[in-house]
Amino acid sequence: MTTDHTDRTAAGSAPSGADVDELMHAAARIRESIESVIEGKSGVVRTALTVLLAEGHLLIEDVPGVGKTMLAKTAPCDASSSRRTCCRATSPG
Repeated sequence: MTTDHTDRTAAGSAPSGADVDELMHAAARIRESIESVIEGKSGVVRTALTVLLAEGHLLIEDVPGVGKTMLAKTAPCDASSSRRTCCRATSPG
């Protein structure tokens, strides 16, 4: 069975080069904005933004006090479908 890829609808069509350039520019602006708040975690910010743009799920784990909650609050999300769960670290006792 062969698949004809020429019959794509507007919703399923591949993005043009201009669309990709616009997305990359917007992502760079968002990344710079987040990195102005979250300092020293550029790899984490890049990963978080990549996951969010791919509409994936992200679990942020690290030691207390490194900005996980701040990253979650500054990351752009669709308010109608996003779910943010922040769990406070608990200590025994």
